[in-house]
Amino acid sequence: MNKQVNYNLLSAIYGVAIGDALGVPAEFKTRETLAQNPVTDMLDSFMPKGTYSDDTAMTLCNLASFVEHNWELYPYDIMERFLKWADRGYMAVDGDVFDIGVTTRKAITNFYNKVPLEECGGKSFYECGNGSLMRIMPVVFYLQKHPEADKYSVIKQISALTHAHDICTIGCYIYALLCLALFNNENVNKHVLFKDELLKIFNSINNKVDKEWLDLYARILDIDSFINLQVNDIKSDGYVVNTLEAALWCFLTTEDYRSCVLKAVNLGSDTDTTAAVAGGMAGLYYGKRSIPKEWIEALRNKDVIDELCEE
Repeated sequence: MNKQVNYNLLSAIYGVAIGDALGVPAEFKTRETLAQNPVTDMLDSFMPKGTYSDDTAMTLCNLASFVEHNWELYPYDIMERFLKWADRGYMAVDGDVFDIGVTTRKAITNFYNKVPLEECGGKSFYECGNGSLMRIMPVVFYLQKHPEADKYSVIKQISALTHAHDICTIGCYIYALLCLALFNNENVNKHVLFKDELLKIFNSINNKVDKEWLDLYARILDIDSFINLQVNDIKSDGYVVNTLEAALWCFLTTEDYRSCVLKAVNLGSDTDTTAAVAGGMAGLYYGKRSIPKEWIEALRNKDVIDELCEE
């Protein structure tokens, strides 16, 4: 039987991967350095141009598990793929794993050492990095295919494989539900859409999580004020709250894929992840056709992505 490409899925995954690859050469550069010499195109660095990092590799681990199990959820299988990635370069470009976050490495090591799955992920406030947010995009498509699922529970299971604190789950949940709202809404004003959707999202988990953790994300609720923040009001480090804010700000204050991901990269610091998270949303909203052809041509491992996005 001939397979067809899931265009929305392909657009979103390309959006993640190309944002990631654009950010790799600039990772850890300061905002001030990038302001003087901004990234305007895909560049060579310590890795060949078009090489993505752990953000995309782990996203593809999630996606491959869903695809190979007919879009059913098997957290143990996903974690096995993370181990295969860390140990043997599964889903990495050229099998080269060059960027694993501390919390992610600890969780995968726990799994390797036979720690029960539900105990592997970091539970400390100091382990609230963006390592589960960066790979959450495939879950958006799982939830689309399983509308009856308890969305928060599903996202918590997948985030907790590496990042088990509620702060991380909340960030993934907000992002995933905003992405779900973008389906079939390309012609809807994204500011208006998100203004309504964010209120629903916060209300839906108000009684499920500690208010202290939910309030950390409160700044994005007031979209009108949020989009008028200045660049110095936005942080782009590895803390999950800051990554979600930065990605949303880049998406909401630009009008096309290219501008969105370049704005994310030029924020500096955790450039690949900020651009991957922003790029996934922009790819889903604007479509693959919005991504510059030369960036798609430069992206490495495209055949893997293309195959996983067939149905």
